Amino acid sequence: MKHERLDYLDYISLEKGLSKNSVEAYRRDIIQFEQYLQGKNLMQWSEVTLNSLAEYLESLSHYKESSVIRKLTAIKNFLYYLYTSKVLMTDISEHLTHIKRQALLFDALTLEEVEKILGAIGNSWSEKRDRMIIELLLFTGARVSEVVELAIEDIDFDACTLRIMAKGSKQRVLPLTFELVDKVKHYLLDVRVNLKNREAYKLFNIDRKYFWVRLKKYGEKGLGKSIHPHLFRHTVASELLSSGANIRIVQELLGHKSIATTQIYTHVEKNKIKKLYDEVKIGDE
Repeated sequence: MKHERLDYLDYISLEKGLSKNSVEAYRRDIIQFEQYLQGKNLMQWSEVTLNSLAEYLESLSHYKESSVIRKLTAIKNFLYYLYTSKVLMTDISEHLTHIKRQALLFDALTLEEVEKILGAIGNSWSEKRDRMIIELLLFTGARVSEVVELAIEDIDFDACTLRIMAKGSKQRVLPLTFELVDKVKHYLLDVRVNLKNREAYKLFNIDRKYFWVRLKKYGEKGLGKSIHPHLFRHTVASELLSSGANIRIVQELLGHKSIATTQIYTHVEKNKIKKLYDEVKIGDE
């Protein structure tokens, strides 16, 4: 596998004239895919299947959307090169066009699915902490990294607001309901005090990766499938836009740098509406 990878990197560097930074990005993304395949005991590029591509896409669910698209683009171009070089007998890369598009059409949870996830959470102190994190994710649409890093002082109990610290020392202030603030108070007084390894200033004391592992367990128990934290963010964005919220307000709430990122969710809603229209139309014929 390494031999074909090195040949391809020489090709895009010497023949295609890509910059050193682009070649390095391709190298990292292809190696990541290669290591994933080897972890599945697939030791030859010819063993790559649509199923392994789909499973790899699922494994990228904790990355930003832009990162997923970049990684899939690198893999698509590499697989096409393998096809033209006769390493692959079929052009499996063409299927990544569909997968790439699907990466943008984010799934969103229904109310019933949310209730099943919450219903899968037990009553231990750590599980009550996880429930509080999920409720904040579902209400604010914040990134999981932003929520698990919250300090106690980021909650203004009088003003019912939550201060989110994003990358680059940027911050945004989000409104909370009285009910949610009361739940946070209860968590601090009755739950957090019973958790081990508490840092004085932190609200939750759990890192993003460990929370993701625990969340997957709740998804498998409640829904019969693995879920990832960003799914809550997708759900909030879709719900806000489908209920008529101004896209600029949604952009501010979610902390998107570009309005284009928020607009992805409007395309999702349009696709859902079109699909529903087509189904109704078919039924009338």
